[in-house]
Amino acid sequence: MKTTCCDFKPKAAAVALGRWGLGVMVFFIGLGKFLGPKFPDITWFAYDYIVPRFEKTWLPNWLLVPYAFCLPFAEVMLGALLILGIGRNRVLFLTGLMFVTLSFGQVLLKEWVVVSENMIYLFVTGALLFLGEHDRWVFPIGRKSTGSPNQT
Repeated sequence: MKTTCCDFKPKAAAVALGRWGLGVMVFFIGLGKFLGPKFPDITWFAYDYIVPRFEKTWLPNWLLVPYAFCLPFAEVMLGALLILGIGRNRVLFLTGLMFVTLSFGQVLLKEWVVVSENMIYLFVTGALLFLGEHDRWVFPIGRKSTGSPNQT
């Protein structure tokens, strides 16, 4: 029996709920960076938050500042794409890479609790990617017509 986009299957529902939850979290974390204390000026995140926190690490400002400027955009975009299910496998992989880079920075800051939290998010992201064959509740943008559920 061939399943369609919105047949209610528990595995499909579980994976979709996980993806939506992760997407909502990532989206609103990114949005919060835009709505910071100097709204609408996003430069506060780079210069008032990131650069001072990493002063005692070996990461140079020429690497920190572009990362800090790109991060909110990436989070909002990845979160929205996760919620919609557009390009889910690629988006989940990129989200996982984002959690790896965030964890790397927190390791340098010796923020072990945050590292642990990020590793949980990374595990959830990996599990969702692994269970992708069950995720039927996605927009079919970019799919080939073979009927395979996760070509994107």
